[in-house]
Order: sequence, then C-alpha cells, then structure tokens
Amino acid sequence: MTIRSETILLLFGLVFLFEQSDSLLIAIAHAHESDSSSLSPHTYKKLDKIQALIIKENYPEAARKLQKLLFSVKRSYEKAYVLGTYAYLYTSLNDYTRAIKHFKAALELKVLPESTQKNMLFNLAQLYIITEQYDQVIDTMNPWIVHAEKPNCDAYIILGNALTQLGRYHEALEPVKRAIELSEEPKENWYQLLLAIQYQLEEYAECVHTLSRMICLFPNKKTYWMQLSSIYLNLKDHDRSLAILEIAYRLNFFNNSKDFIRLAQLFMYCGIPHNAGRLLEKGIEERRIEDSEKNWQVLSNAWAQARETELAIQALEHAAKRSDKGDLYVRLAQLKIDQEKWSEAVTSLQAAFKKNITRRKGNACLMLGIAYYELKDARKSRNALLEAVKFEETKKVANHWIKQLEFDKE
Repeated sequence: MTIRSETILLLFGLVFLFEQSDSLLIAIAHAHESDSSSLSPHTYKKLDKIQALIIKENYPEAARKLQKLLFSVKRSYEKAYVLGTYAYLYTSLNDYTRAIKHFKAALELKVLPESTQKNMLFNLAQLYIITEQYDQVIDTMNPWIVHAEKPNCDAYIILGNALTQLGRYHEALEPVKRAIELSEEPKENWYQLLLAIQYQLEEYAECVHTLSRMICLFPNKKTYWMQLSSIYLNLKDHDRSLAILEIAYRLNFFNNSKDFIRLAQLFMYCGIPHNAGRLLEKGIEERRIEDSEKNWQVLSNAWAQARETELAIQALEHAAKRSDKGDLYVRLAQLKIDQEKWSEAVTSLQAAFKKNITRRKGNACLMLGIAYYELKDARKSRNALLEAVKFEETKKVANHWIKQLEFDKE
C-alpha cells in the first residue's frame, strides 16, 4: 500500500479567494470602503472588471489590464489586492509558480486585513501542495492552524498530506485524524490517506478500525474488503481474513483468477481443502478462473490435501498437459506408483521425457526403471536404471535395483 503524489489533488477541493461569482477579495474591499486603507472606487471597479474577464477566461486581456493597474496604484494596500488578483489569474492558467510568487508578494506587504491574510496563506499552502513543496506547506500551515480561531478540516488535511509525502508518518497521523473528526462528511480520500499512514506505521489494529469504517461508508468498493482481509493476515488472524474474503466472494466482487486463488489458498491454510477444491473446480468450469497450468496445480494440491487422490491426479494431468516442461508428469508418475498403477506411471514418465525435465531427472529415470521392473520388463528396466546411475542422488538406489535384476536372473 503506497502513497503517491499523484493523488494529492484528490485529497481536497482547492478553494481559492476568487472562486465565488462575487469575489471574496472585492467583498472584503467593499466592507472596508469607509476605511482610509480600503480600495479606491477606481481600483475597486478595475479589479471587478478584471475578475469578470478571468471568469470568462479572457486571460490575455485580464493580464494586460492587471499589468497596467499594478503600475498605476500607489498605496501598498491596493497593490496587495492587485497582486492577489494576479495570483488568481495565474492559478486559473495553472501557472502555479507565478501564482505562488504573487501571493507571497502580496503577503510580504503586510497591509491586508487579518482574515484576508489568512485566506491568502491558506491558498498559498494549497499551491505548495500542487507544486510538491511540502516543507513550505508545513511552514505555512503550522502557524496558520496555531493562530486560527477554529482551524477547519481542510487545513489539517493539507498539513497531514504534506507530512505524509515527506515520510513523517507519526506527525501526519494526528492532523489527518483531526480533519476527519471535524468534517461532517469526510472525503473518501481522507480515509484512504489515514489508512495509508496507519499501514506505513504498521498499526494494523488501527487499520482494521479504519477499513471497517470505510466498508460501512462505501460497501460496494471491493478494494476495501480485500485490504481488510490482507490486514487480518498481517495480524495472523486467518479465520477473520477468510471470513472477509468469503463475504467479498459472495458479494460477487471477484473479477480475476487471483481473487479465487487467494480464497482457495486461505481455505487450504485454514484446513478446509474441500471448499478450495469446489471453488476452483467451479471457477475453472465457469471460466472465471484462468485455465492455466498454475491454477490446475493449485486445484490438484487442494484435492490432495482433502485426500481426494483421484481428483488430485485428474487436476495434475490437466496441469501437466499445459506445461512446457516434464516435471509435472514426473509428479503424476509418483502418484501412479503410490497406487501401484505401473503401466500408467510408465505412460506419464514417457510423456515427461518427451518434454524437458528440469528437476531431479535421475529420480525420473529411477522411477521408470522400477515401474518397468514391476511390469516384468527386465530389459527396459535395466536401461532406465543405468541412466539413473549417472546421477549422484539416485546412483546408490539404482545400483541396488540393478543387483536385484541380476539376482532375479539367477
């Protein structure tokens, strides 16, 4: 479970000063018209028209008028508002570097009302997030939260996200939790961020709590069911892991072979191999599980664990046919030998030799020699055993069987 910077913009909605049709900047100016430090009617009207141009996406004309206005205003108070409008323009153009530059210039004048100053700082922090300047986000948001009368959930999520991106998970945990607590309707992405942090801190019990909440809020999201099952595995609680995965299966969330194989393997681990066998057999039959060598092997293992030998052999035969190597035919031959089905064992071993046996080839030769011995074919038995003598791991046993052949002659 990883935390990617690409998800940053999904963690919160950007709320810039001029987002509303009636600009906050203009509204503040209007509220202070009687004050000596307020905007002049001339500057107020100019900014109002420029804002209208930006809303209509006439950016070149807005930029031209802003440049002209910036050179004409004399008072720092008015200049700060013009710089703020410039920042809004560059934000609309996705030119975040210039937007940051103009917000900082406006703030450095230190002439704006406290509420406007705070709003600009808040927007500056969001721009730092977008441009992945996480240290600056933290330097901006920490004092903002300290001095805010009632810090909102967005402020905490911005801070928590920046700390997370820097790998400061212990510090990030509380701001993200606080954001969720403060919000009447926390965003799904906030829970995802909290979960990622808890996972990085290996707080698996807390992950269970968070995922349980997420499943309640978003019950149709397969990912959360699968993650909760995985977390229970990390906690060594295999029974709960299996129970959650079974629910996901019954809710028809499984859409690939891996999901079915994962459930089947959990069934086997928890000592319920019959369930694994039935699940896999049905899945392959319905083509919901890939008809592959690997999946047939898993099915064979399930039936073998359930002591359904014939079913295990049938599944292994399917796996062997789909393999480009001969090793599975060797395993199949061993099962046939265990059942004393010597002729079938020979057939399996012959199929193995036609393909490439990559492991314990000497053992295959030895098995073939023994099978032919039991079938009373001394010549073929001897030839196979002489091949087995060439391999160190089977040399001793093969020589014993060769002596047995010689003894039988006498």
